[in-house]
Amino acid sequence: MWTEGVRIGAGRYLPGDGRACLACGYLENADTPVDEVGEIYQQTGIRPDLVRSLLDSGQGLTLQEATMIAGHRGVAPDQFVGQPLPSVLPALCATGRLQMPNDSEAVDVPFAFASLFAGIAGFVMLLKDCFSNSEESHGWTQHIFKKPTKHMHSSLYTKSNCVCCSEIIQTGWSWNR
Repeated sequence: MWTEGVRIGAGRYLPGDGRACLACGYLENADTPVDEVGEIYQQTGIRPDLVRSLLDSGQGLTLQEATMIAGHRGVAPDQFVGQPLPSVLPALCATGRLQMPNDSEAVDVPFAFASLFAGIAGFVMLLKDCFSNSEESHGWTQHIFKKPTKHMHSSLYTKSNCVCCSEIIQTGWSWNR
């Protein structure tokens, strides 16, 4: 199960015989080599040197740092003061930009319910898998503000640039041994 902005999803991975493994769903983007510090900088707006210091020390955020994150993401700063940076990141995960009525700018809005939807859907998917004999990797993704359709569910296949699957293909190793 996962949330990312206005999208949620879940997947079942049974690797081998052309079926996707978990790594196929989370391929590294080689075009933009951004490390952990760079990603957190993009999410929070906190300077990279300060991000590294906060990650290494585990100290809580100051009001100034919390205000910077809040201003960058459009959430209240009070909830972040005193919290270590890694504990703040999940609160930033399920947010998205929405155009508010009578406002010229889009704003970041937290979608707290997105994690709830992903959890429920993951449970439904688990029940479905328990009562079916399907031997395929499959998953679904859904926009949280749109009506579900039959196209949100799909089979997942091996990706040629997957580190795990390309190694399996080269060596002839099998998941079923």
